[in-house]
Amino acid sequence: VAAAGLVAVAGAWAPLEAGDDGAPSQPVVRELEPLEEPADEEAPAGEPSAADVRRWIEELASRSYAVRETARRQLAEHLDAVRPRLEALRQHPDAEVRRAIEALLAGGEPRTRPTESEDGGSGVDASTLGAFDRAKGVEGAAARLDAIVRSVGAQVSWPGQVPETAAPTTDDDLPFWSLLDRLAAVGEARPAESFDTLGLLRLARAMPDAGPVPTVDVGLFRARIVEVTRTRVLGSPQTGVPASLTVQLAWAPALEVRQLTSPRLVEAHDEDGHAWKAAQRGITRMGLSSASGSARIPLVIEPDGDHDGAHLKTLALELPLTVRHGRRELLIDAGTPLPCAVDAEGAPAEPDAAVLRVLTLGEERPGSGSWLAEAVVRLPDGKASTAGLLLVDATGRAVRMHVAAGRVASADGSLHVTGRAWRVEGPPTGIGLAWFDHEDAATLRVAFEDVPLR
Repeated sequence: VAAAGLVAVAGAWAPLEAGDDGAPSQPVVRELEPLEEPADEEAPAGEPSAADVRRWIEELASRSYAVRETARRQLAEHLDAVRPRLEALRQHPDAEVRRAIEALLAGGEPRTRPTESEDGGSGVDASTLGAFDRAKGVEGAAARLDAIVRSVGAQVSWPGQVPETAAPTTDDDLPFWSLLDRLAAVGEARPAESFDTLGLLRLARAMPDAGPVPTVDVGLFRARIVEVTRTRVLGSPQTGVPASLTVQLAWAPALEVRQLTSPRLVEAHDEDGHAWKAAQRGITRMGLSSASGSARIPLVIEPDGDHDGAHLKTLALELPLTVRHGRRELLIDAGTPLPCAVDAEGAPAEPDAAVLRVLTLGEERPGSGSWLAEAVVRLPDGKASTAGLLLVDATGRAVRMHVAAGRVASADGSLHVTGRAWRVEGPPTGIGLAWFDHEDAATLRVAFEDVPLR
């Protein structure tokens, strides 16, 4: 298996250089060569100066999300004035800057990682989708929307031509799940019910409308009633027919749910105001895989008395769960000799002080699109158990690597991991690590309306 090397630099990726004797040198940070800049001229009224434009472009490579976002918004606000400068920088040596510039010129968002906030914001506003709407019908429109999908860490499968759609009516930040619904509508698709093995959201082929599905969005969670079954046991002393419900809970890539407990029924009333009660006994705890992205939870309820309703006007549940949050990523360039060791900031480090030490990286079979990586992870406070390897493909998308040969823990707290990524587009441009800083028990409360029982 051929190996590729890795190194991380603050705000940019750069290869390692060989020493004078021809042998690979130790990892070093190499600054990007400065681009030839035009001379400063006094800007027309209402337009940014050349110095401002240079600064904003440089800040697109900042390690700080706030700095990058401010710079992007400034460039987007003055897009007509800065477009010639952006066109000239399409081949900028920094990959992050190139992606941001391409997204700005296409009218899309430059993000290549999920940036949703804890309150459910996707980080993509409706004006971004409006830019796509204005471009519909032109060559490359589907590719532009595909770039927007990837900007929130999602993957898309288009069933056909992108249709005509209504332009957005708001510029507010769209909640994560609302964004996916909007993308699904634009692409004649529907959000899938779970992640695939790569840990990415997928938009699947649209299906005929079979009626509304009771759905509640709470921040980065989406709860849906996806199945209702009524069973009457003949000869039993039932006073009403119980209803078996299947509650599906999905969460955005910024979170990871490790355990779910049987839902607690807070209240349920049918269309006549009659109460329903929980019929199941005992507690079920479900352990979940880190790549699942969703889970289905059973709930059995029955009428509290001799009555039977056609639908529940209200159904309130509490879902106890254990959730990991505070997701962090460390990405390094696939371009230097291995092994390579870096600290939590991506700077070269000694092996015994490294957060990530990549040992090997190579394609399983030439042209297969399947890549294997072997690495050692060392994170404080037991966080290594939350970690997973990422592979950055040629499009800039970070693909979660599936554990290929187990995870071996060492006495020093480090974790030896072998990962595999399938369907990688082109040779990888980077490899990295994702982990969570926090793991907490929480209770998610959801309140459904108009849940059909028949």
